[in-house]
Amino acid sequence: MTSPLHFEITPRDLEAFASHHAAEAPHLVGRIRRMRLVWAGVFGLIAWEYSKTSVSGALGFLVVGAAYLAAYGPLNRFLYVRQNRNLNNGPDAPRLGPVTLRFEAGRLEVEATQGSSTLQPSAIRRVTESPTHYFLYLGPTSAIIVPKTGVTGGDPGAFVRAVRVAANV
Repeated sequence: MTSPLHFEITPRDLEAFASHHAAEAPHLVGRIRRMRLVWAGVFGLIAWEYSKTSVSGALGFLVVGAAYLAAYGPLNRFLYVRQNRNLNNGPDAPRLGPVTLRFEAGRLEVEATQGSSTLQPSAIRRVTESPTHYFLYLGPTSAIIVPKTGVTGGDPGAFVRAVRVAANV
């Protein structure tokens, strides 16, 4: 049994999740790698076609293509975070506020202003960490966000370790 955690979820926490998720989520990282290969092929084919008529045009296109490929990952992550920021500020934005997490009797209990949930540890797919937060993933794009600071009632690190051991992730 661990001490319950009490904290406030803010828009900054949602942005921290989007930023971490864009950089670390296996499906997004894999997509970025695949798309870099696709774009490398497209740029290569266009440069090859240019080389038939203009060597300088082909070299120029290769330089522009290399710059795009170098910027593709960071640009993709930036756009993902921006999209999430816009979604979280719209009319259907999540209701933020105080959250209480309890881990007792092999169950994870989440209480927020809009409702509560009781989860089995097996619902946690993976646990990741950023410099400022822990993320208890429930699915490929959803997680329980646990800030490392601003938490009262218990130690977030010990809490997450206990959940991680129970979930076997």
